[in-house]
Amino acid sequence: MAEPHSQNDDQTLQLACDLRERVRDLNYATFGPPSLTAPQTIYSILGNLSEAAYGLDQTLTQMGEFLEGELEAERLVSADEDGPEPAVSQARDELAEAIEHAQDLSNALERAQRQIGLLAVQESATPPTAEAKRRDLSAASDSDPADLARAELPAPIGDLLPPPGSPPAPPSPSREPASPSHPRPAP
Repeated sequence: MAEPHSQNDDQTLQLACDLRERVRDLNYATFGPPSLTAPQTIYSILGNLSEAAYGLDQTLTQMGEFLEGELEAERLVSADEDGPEPAVSQARDELAEAIEHAQDLSNALERAQRQIGLLAVQESATPPTAEAKRRDLSAASDSDPADLARAELPAPIGDLLPPPGSPPAPPSPSREPASPSHPRPAP
């Protein structure tokens, strides 16, 4: 993982790329069991996300201040005939709006976290096992192949296949065999 304090533009950019990838990883991880099985996990995730959104306020402010400083030092040029001032001004306005959204996001995540803090999993409640998922998906596929496509996927291939040694499912009576779209001419 990258160092907490970057030394140059490339390292700073890498931190932003790493953040994007960690969000993508978190998207996969929060799909459900086995990586998400308890409200306490959601509680902690929401707390971390709230703090991250709160921290974006500082990041966005600093980027706007950098642009303003570069403009004042006359180190910016623009392809626009009006010069860099309108672009910096518009960027600062958009960053200010993003800061408000980041603050709102942080606050909303914190409120959600407080509500999740009231929850717990019942002692008898357990997440569905791979075998239970396989039975559910197998039953769905026996009745109509479209049901399998509507099932919550992606699922590991082992969860979709019938257990070894089980008989193959009979074809659904509601489906007719496909006929070729271009029949061969009779000889």
